[in-house]
Amino acid sequence: SNMVGIAFWDASGCITDGNEMAVQMLGYSREEMQSRQILWKDITPPEFHEIDAAMQAQLLAQGVCPPFEKAYIRKDGTQVPILI
Repeated sequence: SNMVGIAFWDASGCITDGNEMAVQMLGYSREEMQSRQILWKDITPPEFHEIDAAMQAQLLAQGVCPPFEKAYIRKDGTQVPILI
């Protein structure tokens, strides 16, 4: 019943799982998410790659990063705005 999409990923950038809202938001099935075939970079529009890299570096260095806005590319090719 969570209204927030939550996806999990590993250090290599593969999505490993997601809740039902993440499934609905991104259009991938739970099985597709768990297959480790979906990479964050592949579902992130190029204009957000730089901020993603900066925030990941900050997360690794400090254990936290500030919230930021970006978009993901759904399975159908459309974009969905999100807050990380």
